[in-house]
Amino acid sequence: MPKTDPLARAAGRPRRGGRPRILYAPTRSGSGGSSLERFGPDLLERLLGLDVDVVVKLHDRSDRRYRAKLAVDWPRELARRFAGTPVRVATGHDVVPLLLEADLLI
Repeated sequence: MPKTDPLARAAGRPRRGGRPRILYAPTRSGSGGSSLERFGPDLLERLLGLDVDVVVKLHDRSDRRYRAKLAVDWPRELARRFAGTPVRVATGHDVVPLLLEADLLI
């Protein structure tokens, strides 16, 4: 899949230094809800107890054009709730650069 070619080319290359980075990339909401809706904020709160940086890559369906259908404006809610912490919400649509920098994907 061309979208993931950068991952294959980077295999085996060391990641940049610094604290370990966890990427949390929940799937989009379905009839049963996503992990974000079920336990996402609680998970992120628990990750704050670790010496790590956390990046949240929301599904594209969390984008502004779809928000009217969602009960929670997740980008805004997470930014508000985790302001001043090592949790940040990624704003781009491409997950591949985030995967390249991540030590762990949830």
